[in-house]
Amino acid sequence: MLQLRWISLTIVLACSSCSDNWKPQELADYLAPISDADKVTLYSIDGKDPEGSKPSNKGAEKFHGTPVLGTIEIKDSQIREQLVQALLKNMQVEGKAIPACFIPRHGIRAEKSGKTTDYVICFECYQVEVYRNTMRYKLQVERQPQELLNRLLKEGNIPIAP
Repeated sequence: MLQLRWISLTIVLACSSCSDNWKPQELADYLAPISDADKVTLYSIDGKDPEGSKPSNKGAEKFHGTPVLGTIEIKDSQIREQLVQALLKNMQVEGKAIPACFIPRHGIRAEKSGKTTDYVICFECYQVEVYRNTMRYKLQVERQPQELLNRLLKEGNIPIAP
């Protein structure tokens, strides 16, 4: 019996050391990984083809199940801050009723010290899914940040899904 308790305790400790225990409390906490990241990548994705069945998307890299049309790394800290501020001003944890669609066309990956936080964004239905480790959070977003994201993708000659 003592051996079984030791094994259980070992498993609990091992699992807790694997997690970074990220528990966002405020809206800014959800966006902090972008500000603090070593690397930020902006994705253009085709949410209208979630399985990658279109001929142009067959075999394409996927970002949370959605074909990737292209990516650009955001290296400039000022642009990262613009991105964070645009999202922060236009996001909320909960609020109005939102459509059930979810046809994302933008994604953001923030990486720091082996930790990855992904943001899958649908401006059509005002939703952002935030992924960190095994956790998924849903937020709401207005359309204003879409202009900045599209501009960054166009400047990088990355196609944008219609």
